Amino acid sequence: MSNRIKLIGIDLDGTLLHTDHSISQRNIQTLNTVSQSGILIIPVTGRSFNSIPKELLTKVPKISYIISANGALVSKIPENKHIYHDAFSNEQLESILEFLKKEEILIELYSESKVYVQKKEYARLQDFIVDVKDPAILKYFEHSRTLVDDLYDVIQNEKMILKVHVLLTDLVKRSLLMEELRKDQKLCITSATGKNIEINTRTSNKGDSLQKFAQTLGIHPQEIMVIGDNGNDQTMLSMAGLSVAMGNAVKEIKELADFVTLTNDEDGVAYAIEQLILSEQAHKGQA
Repeated sequence: MSNRIKLIGIDLDGTLLHTDHSISQRNIQTLNTVSQSGILIIPVTGRSFNSIPKELLTKVPKISYIISANGALVSKIPENKHIYHDAFSNEQLESILEFLKKEEILIELYSESKVYVQKKEYARLQDFIVDVKDPAILKYFEHSRTLVDDLYDVIQNEKMILKVHVLLTDLVKRSLLMEELRKDQKLCITSATGKNIEINTRTSNKGDSLQKFAQTLGIHPQEIMVIGDNGNDQTMLSMAGLSVAMGNAVKEIKELADFVTLTNDEDGVAYAIEQLILSEQAHKGQA
């Protein structure tokens, strides 16, 4: 099957990136090698567009497209041209905030370029990421957030809000909130860690977005390989012809996958591509 792969969609956090958010030389080298063979590499992430590591785009120059905000935004680089978006209406956002604001949680709004959080909530950020000790991750939060007085003002002034992100520490409350939110058929509810909730429009998810975009390039699902680790990657793995779960992936993702690779800190992305793509190309070349 792998000799038919024309596109590889790769999650970032917990997948391509190490736990400290760095990108290993082995992963970079492998992505460059496989892209030189004509296979497209597309990062598919829950991050905002501007939070994509610049090192990745600089050191893997053949990356031409990015899918961000869990599929709500498709962009072409280096032009930074947004070619597709799936944003909330103001009414949807106001309804979501009304539902969430009574809870002791941290709420963030993702636009195409910024992540907005209220100052009073951001002041308690450490309460929500108490288990995060790595200075690099704390620095990422510090530099990727835009602090505002009121999220309702953001709704009125921003043309495009693509995702609502919730951080919380009470896992029971998290389960109950996700259950309630999923009753709204106009929303897509996923998560990327055990302590967050990610809210998109019903039609925004990684799998549908990747599949629809691939179709514009004449690429079919059976010609797509995807690699992921958590709940917001589920639609990707269900859609693709070749699905890979990281060694650190949650149980549900491993059960969906055709292949389970090494962990993100063991360069599992590189290992999967080496085993499933490059080794077959090398064998074919020797035949």
